[in-house]
Amino acid sequence: MKKNELRKLPGMKPTKSMIRAMKEDKGYMAKRYQAPPIWAPKYIWFYRAKKTKNVMELDIFTREMLKEGEEYPRYRIFLHDGKYDTLDNITDKWRTSTIEKLEYANYGNIPPYYGYCDHGIWMNEKEQEILQKFVKNGIGDPMAAVQVWENYKKHRIELDKIDAEMRLVPEIPKNFGEWIKTDGLPQYIFYNAGRNVKEGYCTACKHTVQIQKPRYNSETTCPHCKRKVTYKSRKKAGNIVDWGYVGLLQKTKEGFVYRYFKAKQKYRNGEREEGGYWEVIRQTYDRNFRERNEFEFARYKQTPSVRWCYKTYGWNERVTEQKAILYWRNLKQATKGTPLQYSAIELFARQKIRFYPENYIKEYGRGKGIEQLVKCEFYQIVEESIDCYGTTERLELDEKTAPKILGLKKQYYKMLAGTDPSGRELEITKEFQEFGILPKRENVAYLSEHVYRRNFAIYIRHTTEHKMMRYIKEHLKSKEEIREYHDYLQMAAGLGYDLNDEYILYPKDMKQRHDQYVREGNERDLKIKKMEDAEKEEAYRKTVKKRKWKNYEMESGELLLRLPDTPVDIREEGNRQHHCVATYIDRMVKGETCIVFIRKKENPEESFYTMEVREGNVVQVRGKYNREPPEEVKRFVEEFKRKKLRVQERMAG
Repeated sequence: MKKNELRKLPGMKPTKSMIRAMKEDKGYMAKRYQAPPIWAPKYIWFYRAKKTKNVMELDIFTREMLKEGEEYPRYRIFLHDGKYDTLDNITDKWRTSTIEKLEYANYGNIPPYYGYCDHGIWMNEKEQEILQKFVKNGIGDPMAAVQVWENYKKHRIELDKIDAEMRLVPEIPKNFGEWIKTDGLPQYIFYNAGRNVKEGYCTACKHTVQIQKPRYNSETTCPHCKRKVTYKSRKKAGNIVDWGYVGLLQKTKEGFVYRYFKAKQKYRNGEREEGGYWEVIRQTYDRNFRERNEFEFARYKQTPSVRWCYKTYGWNERVTEQKAILYWRNLKQATKGTPLQYSAIELFARQKIRFYPENYIKEYGRGKGIEQLVKCEFYQIVEESIDCYGTTERLELDEKTAPKILGLKKQYYKMLAGTDPSGRELEITKEFQEFGILPKRENVAYLSEHVYRRNFAIYIRHTTEHKMMRYIKEHLKSKEEIREYHDYLQMAAGLGYDLNDEYILYPKDMKQRHDQYVREGNERDLKIKKMEDAEKEEAYRKTVKKRKWKNYEMESGELLLRLPDTPVDIREEGNRQHHCVATYIDRMVKGETCIVFIRKKENPEESFYTMEVREGNVVQVRGKYNREPPEEVKRFVEEFKRKKLRVQERMAG
């Protein structure tokens, strides 16, 4: 019905019972902050309802209007034809606001109690039934009932789209709830504490199993079901409440859906009690695993309705997704004949690793090598790769074999294979490989645990792995001391000490020698800072000669390497390339690092790429505005490493 026709419908007047309820309202004393209580009425809104053909009209009166004897409503709300229209009787204009946003005042005259009262609504039972039969949402409060109806109609196009996608979601597998109890949440072996404990109860397989000398809170494997469990004494553990996150990937008629659940399980004195799981996020994909939409089970916009709605992000994010253990029992069948058929996601999920399946799908799309790594049991590296940790960004996922994917030569790959190394262990192994040193597996694990962002392979090349690792393990008692030792070696190299000398490599009092080198370095830095440009240039030439950096220069194909003639050349390079290489001048004068220019043969005077070489290792290669090098430059750098750095190492050794 059109608005002009709605306006012509006869309005409703206040009833005697409505006026009587207003007059007999004794109200109450409403509390105010740092002020005396104020009297407030129980009801400030008075509703009437009637249905004319297919139009439901709700007329709204205010207490103030009834008190003043007004016989027309403040607002007339018409619900019809899947939409709503609101007529403001004071201004005689149509409003777009939903019912809860309609202001109370007449021309801004707000009573003093309005901000402190409960905003109660009066409506007789008969007319309330008429309203309920029309809105059909089962909400007793008339304002809330109309609000839900209005908001649904207002957003019906969006809600219909959401509901259409939700109808595609299949049923949860019958054993999903039991799987959560046994594999999706932590499992325990409960035992009765004592000297000769021989039996315990496994919560995963529900069997009484034989155990020996259990240690409280230590991890073990259930001898019956082979799952990882934790020992818990019934008396000491008391009540345990576990919260976890699990995921379910299913096939739909139009693609796939990933469903994310929160799960809870409680134990009391070793007995499983109440628990459950709640679905809070759904991510839909098309048949090629391209993302479609993400939904959350939350309050829909500003309505009181809690339902599936589009996911919100940023500062108003309501439901946050965590890493989850993915249900694997349906994955082989669900991914058959799809782009994920050979992704090994089922094998990866079986390890009970908490991860974001969305990231796994994206990483597999970036390169199929992730499948090979999972099949070769490099689970930690895959986990870190899909989580975008910095240590595994250089995986060659387009390669077909695990060694090439990891960037390892045959003997280095064999050293790590079957041990499920971490990304940091891979990084350390590649550092050793860079200098042609094949380390022991236990030493890689030790350095990974105790050393962060420190490359010891640079210095082990001056001695043997056995000697340096023995020194580290026997003389350095903490991670801090190990880091300090690395810094000591770095300073010794920068100050020009001979690292082939074991007196330098293995100081008896490392702390004292470290502090000595700090003082020497500070004195040298101060001296260089006081130098004039001419003096600095002379010191630069001496450093280049002493370090034999001139040997770095080479030509190959269309590119060449050129050493700066003076510190001024470095400053000009930074100006032309718009990067910070000029800040390395003093460090190069001191001998700590070497800057070389990569040029095109056809134009050797024009800046192209800048490379830093430190302690026999290429640290970085940058172009204009810190641009990453193209493939031709990367190949040239690799050739430089082979022909210059490795040769120089052999000559030094």
